[in-house]
Amino acid sequence: VWVNVAMLQATIVGLSARIILPNLADAEMAFPMLVNHLLPPVLVGVIIGAVFAAIQSTYSSLLMTAVQSLASDLITPLIKRELTDKERLNIGRASMLGLGLIAVLLAIAEFDTVFLIVLYVYGALGAVFGPALIILLFWPKLISRTGAFVGMITGALVSSVWYTVGLGAYVSEAFPGMLAATIAILVVSKFTKKEKTPLELMTERDKARRVGAPLNVNMEPK
Repeated sequence: VWVNVAMLQATIVGLSARIILPNLADAEMAFPMLVNHLLPPVLVGVIIGAVFAAIQSTYSSLLMTAVQSLASDLITPLIKRELTDKERLNIGRASMLGLGLIAVLLAIAEFDTVFLIVLYVYGALGAVFGPALIILLFWPKLISRTGAFVGMITGALVSSVWYTVGLGAYVSEAFPGMLAATIAILVVSKFTKKEKTPLELMTERDKARRVGAPLNVNMEPK
């Protein structure tokens, strides 16, 4: 519900800007220019400050999530042991610095509008995680760990290539990405049936935590 309300409000702001500011060059500046045109300076400062506060809070939350994911979901399985607090701190600092620099470079490059980038990101995320999650929830026996991994990589590559060559203007990159990821998951999983499914691995991991048994990060099938 709240998404529909937010989208409706954004649409109203955009339509209002087309009427009040017909010569606006940059559509992404519709809201701040509209606020600046209609409200007194004090309220303009408060509203623009609120916008920047929302941007900063969202950015910091996403950055912390990405840093935690790198340490827990990527580096820990690779080194096959639990990280110490100092190692987590150092990895977090390095990851935050690297991701921050990437964000600054993307902002400086201005290679596309924010709206189109957001559409691409959501499409790519759907292509990466959507097929694997749907198959895992409804048909867990049809997916293996290797199949899920290959499907995620395939979805990311196909959606990225689709967007890069400009085909996203005709068909959203989410559709070919999800289609390719689904095919990759089913095909690869068919030849890796002996592996434990991701659902079984997560169940074993949860049971190991509950009983206090030593946690095998990879949870390799024996």
